[in-house]
Amino acid sequence: MWVGITFYEIPITTTDIDIAIFMDLEDKIRIEKLLSMLREAFEIGESTWWLLAYLQIKGFIHLVPRNKDILLRVDIINVDKHTEFYSLWRDTLLSRAEVLWRGHRIYIPTLENWIALKLASFRSKDKLQLITMLTYYNQLDRRINIGRLQEILKKYTILAERWKNILETVKKEHNLCINDEGYIVSCS
Repeated sequence: MWVGITFYEIPITTTDIDIAIFMDLEDKIRIEKLLSMLREAFEIGESTWWLLAYLQIKGFIHLVPRNKDILLRVDIINVDKHTEFYSLWRDTLLSRAEVLWRGHRIYIPTLENWIALKLASFRSKDKLQLITMLTYYNQLDRRINIGRLQEILKKYTILAERWKNILETVKKEHNLCINDEGYIVSCS
């Protein structure tokens, strides 16, 4: 995950790019341009193409590049009003950061929204990435905007509970805590 390494300073890597399509917000012409570009670059079977073309995506669709030498996968995430944590996805879209990467302008979640999205999915790899982030932030003296994170988490009780669980794990396994300024420090 180059975004994690480059922008969040988290030493984790994956070989996928996630593209969230907000079906209720996106302009049909923009979606068609994106789909056309994806069809040129990726092997898309007829059934998958139909799902994409008619915007019938439910959950994730995984696309594999035509060039087998490229180790990259694109996950298309359909976000609509029926998506779990839809309002979190919307807030993430509205508060996104615009960054330059290799001469391209891209949009990424703010760190605090990225944390909240990891808490929303809460797979084993998400938990590990959050724990890794906290241990590295201790070493890098990097801070989390704790006020912004708490603002997000107060909207979602389950996410606040999951965050508390992650913090308890980091305290137990690494003797690290988060202070009021958002720095990860040794627990006293």
